[in-house]
Amino acid sequence: MKILKRFIILILLVLGAGTAIILYLNHRGHDIESIRELPGAIKDIPNKIDLTIGCSDVENALIAATVGVTVKNNSSRIHKNVYVRVTGFDKNGKKTKSKEVGFVRTFGSYDQFTKVITLPARTRTCKCVITKSSPS
Repeated sequence: MKILKRFIILILLVLGAGTAIILYLNHRGHDIESIRELPGAIKDIPNKIDLTIGCSDVENALIAATVGVTVKNNSSRIHKNVYVRVTGFDKNGKKTKSKEVGFVRTFGSYDQFTKVITLPARTRTCKCVITKSSPS
């Protein structure tokens, strides 16, 4: 009986830790699809994608907020069809909206492109994550 109690406690601890990790990653702008891709990204380290992403300050208007998302290729490799997830947060840190945006073009060596994204008016900050790229 004592072993069964310890086993159940162990299972609950493992489930609690897993839930905490998923909640943390979700708060950082990931969703279930990108969390599932994380182990695949780790094993693909030799084919490292040398792209950086930046979000400009959120500009609020009466109806919507806009943010400039810039993707920069930091290597001599060519990248095609880069996809980015932009997640907006309100002043309390609550997620307002998450959008998947595609830069459907070819990023040559050390190229940089910017796109303006529209988010809900209550958005105050945003986080950007690269979700896909096709290097060649």
